[in-house]
Amino acid sequence: ASYKYEAGTAGHSDTVKENRVMRQTPEAGTKADKGSTVIYILSAGQETIAVPDVKNMYEGEATAALNNAGFEVTVDYASDKDVPQGCVISQSPAAGEKAKPDSTVNIKVSTGVQYYYAIAYVNDPSGGYVTPESTQVPEGDSVTFSIAANSGYHISSVVDSNGNSYGASSSVTISNVKGDLSLSVAFDKDPTPTPTPTPTPEPTPAIVPAASLTFYRT
Repeated sequence: ASYKYEAGTAGHSDTVKENRVMRQTPEAGTKADKGSTVIYILSAGQETIAVPDVKNMYEGEATAALNNAGFEVTVDYASDKDVPQGCVISQSPAAGEKAKPDSTVNIKVSTGVQYYYAIAYVNDPSGGYVTPESTQVPEGDSVTFSIAANSGYHISSVVDSNGNSYGASSSVTISNVKGDLSLSVAFDKDPTPTPTPTPTPEPTPAIVPAASLTFYRT
């Protein structure tokens, strides 16, 4: 039998690849009059929609925007010194990417700046002092400790809480702080100098007087 074929409006399909026939009318195997028209529908592939940009929105605003666009939302939290507390730091998929309706978009929300403590310890308070430039350090920043020995002492060792050694440095900078940290400094007493012994003088040799000779006339 000879039929006429006509393309219908393409539709989305999760199972049929793009540009392949996803269905037809009449269906295959159905009897139809000779010369009748068979309408076929091509697949436009999976339906996807663009993910809206929600970066820097507050969490509630971002969630509503994504829900209204047809997405589910999951939320993670992280500290960030640049993004205000409660606002979106990042999203996945990124803004503008295509995703299936009802799929999930993850947003990361800022908890604000996370601060960590910087603490100094010394083995002997009489030996000197250690001063951090700040006792609270924003995450990702650096902190510098100044170290000075008192008179009669010297810096013996400098070790941080991560096990890093700095020898006898008088200034230590720890970068990219990711947690509470401490610096332990050992001061030792300077050695007592050994006195230089006074040399024993050599004895002065005695001078023997010349013998006196007397001559007698005979």
